Amino acid sequence: KGSFNYRIIYRFTLPVMRAKLRIAAYDRDLISANDNIGEAVIPLTDLCHDMMRTIQMSPEGEAAPSALVDYKPKNAKSNKSGGFDLNSLLDGPDEGHWVTLLHPSKNDVSQGEVEVMIQLLPVRQAERKPVGKAREMPNRDPELRAPVRQHLNPFDPLGSLAILMGPDLLRKV
Repeated sequence: KGSFNYRIIYRFTLPVMRAKLRIAAYDRDLISANDNIGEAVIPLTDLCHDMMRTIQMSPEGEAAPSALVDYKPKNAKSNKSGGFDLNSLLDGPDEGHWVTLLHPSKNDVSQGEVEVMIQLLPVRQAERKPVGKAREMPNRDPELRAPVRQHLNPFDPLGSLAILMGPDLLRKV
């Protein structure tokens, strides 16, 4: 299970005809080539159109505090039961949205998931309240903490087994 908490900043000009973000996960091989584990394409065109509409509807235009659009996928997962959430206990609370990664040659088989948080805002707002790339300063909106790496502990065999099994298999046990 990887945890990166990494901010990437892209700058582009609106309006756009088509926009998408491709996310791909690869394994790391020391001897042979790295293999594609899975990938996802997140359509951003509607998000860009929402941004344009928000700017046009506001009397303040790009300077409006409301000129900010968050990515909300149509099939977003949530804990609708309102009860105990085992995912939150094992992995921490969700801050973004989970996107399924599919292998290019196995289109209907999930190869894993990645949590993403996408936010569009005008350049003027971004310049007024800058954020750092990756986890560099200024680290805010949201603050990206360094990932907590789990380590195997010979004095905690059950905890080590849980790390080796991963949260999906652990939930089945």
